[in-house]
Amino acid sequence: MDAQRSEQQGSFVRWIAEAIWHRDFMDRTMIPFTGYCDESEDQPRSRYLIAAGLIAPTNRWIQFEYNWKLVLAKYKIDYFHAIEFYNNKGPWRRGTEWDDDNYRARFLAELLSVVQSTECKPDVVIVSLVWKEAYKAIFPKHDIVKQSVGTAYTLACTGCWWLGSKWADEHHKTDKIHFFFDERHQHAGEALNAYQKTKSYPPFETRFNLGGLTFADDKDFVPLQASDLLAYGVMKNLVGRGYVFDVNPIIKDFTGSRFDHMVLVQNEDYLRTIRRDHVRQLRERGRKGVVD
Repeated sequence: MDAQRSEQQGSFVRWIAEAIWHRDFMDRTMIPFTGYCDESEDQPRSRYLIAAGLIAPTNRWIQFEYNWKLVLAKYKIDYFHAIEFYNNKGPWRRGTEWDDDNYRARFLAELLSVVQSTECKPDVVIVSLVWKEAYKAIFPKHDIVKQSVGTAYTLACTGCWWLGSKWADEHHKTDKIHFFFDERHQHAGEALNAYQKTKSYPPFETRFNLGGLTFADDKDFVPLQASDLLAYGVMKNLVGRGYVFDVNPIIKDFTGSRFDHMVLVQNEDYLRTIRRDHVRQLRERGRKGVVD
């Protein structure tokens, strides 16, 4: 790994922590939280879209990044991307030491050991799943209500920050959660707009512990690589299992134990409720042509 790039990357998460804390951030008792989230989709069938993430005190991510990059450096790679790893692309291409299944297993186990370590373990895992078949049926193309709701990706992201806020409320966390998502998705701008609207909506402004939302490069913000592994792992756990949704096995593998986690399944019933809420809001604003 290039030493200069490694040093440069290492500054990002620490800089964010210091910016959030302002000063003496390692010693405060009121600890801000940061959530790192990514999405995964079952291609080419596209039945599910998942956004999954990890939330921990902001200062804990500094040690996490350091330990994660030590593993990458040991195996002489600069980043981790699950879809490339599992499909033998990029640094994990065929015709290299990565053809050895045992070598690959050791590498993955060492990455997971970082997540599972006491000093780096996240406080909660969040998983938001959208049934895309139901979404397409309930929100057809050119539908006024769909324009208000947004894409399936935006709904999945919305589920993540709702779960994070719900977790904070249930565990009496009073500080805000600052979210990071991978910047590569084409609908990142739409999700950012939805986040800002959620924050400014009076009933949510004080009820939800929403801080900032940043879309970032996962090669610079290393914890996004761990959320990428989580999201891809949950997706692999789902494919071929029909509509059975049990996230416990993958979370157990990911964290090494039964772990605090929150799951939102946006199935047909849930999505119809979302539609009814948006229909009501649009009609209250005097929007014409809105149908149930």
